[in-house]
Amino acid sequence: MSRYSTVILPYDSCVSESQLSALLAFAEQGGHVITIGYPSRDEDFAPLRMSFRDAFSTQQLDSQLHYLNPWSSWELDTMSSTLVNTAKSGLRPLLALADSLLTTDAPSTVGVYQYTMQDAITVFLVNFDYSPTTDSTRHTGSFSLTIDTVGLSDPVTAVLHSSELENPIDLPFSRSGSEITLSVPGVQYWGIIEIR
Repeated sequence: MSRYSTVILPYDSCVSESQLSALLAFAEQGGHVITIGYPSRDEDFAPLRMSFRDAFSTQQLDSQLHYLNPWSSWELDTMSSTLVNTAKSGLRPLLALADSLLTTDAPSTVGVYQYTMQDAITVFLVNFDYSPTTDSTRHTGSFSLTIDTVGLSDPVTAVLHSSELENPIDLPFSRSGSEITLSVPGVQYWGIIEIR
């Protein structure tokens, strides 16, 4: 891969330990890895021993890993044209786009999908951490979520709906420019956050 500056992993990709090692080595040499969703499974669809994101963090390669959220406000065909245009105009615009949409420290077993409408942002959380021993998912524990709300008039509420909550709850958040950072108490199965 040394002749390339960037590797793009498609959505829902699985990676083997040897592929992950090759991607880490590529990043150590200055290569950028763009993921469309974080891979969380190996080639046998078993959970990775270490999350994809944590593998990069452990090696201090966070700046070489970039995340594209496939369920954001722009359509998937826009993503495709962005990738094509990147080949013509350089990597920087795509990296800025990838890193500006949504960031989280949620476990890698949590799928986080953002959908932006004219007057609201909806974030879907799905916990994929299934345990065959208990025949259930393990609670994620609390995590934070930072979302760029550019284009949305000043958000004033963030509400979490979840299968384990009797009633929706307001989530506290802080604001910095157009970004808001939410404190999420975690999810057992799924959650939906509405930001208005």
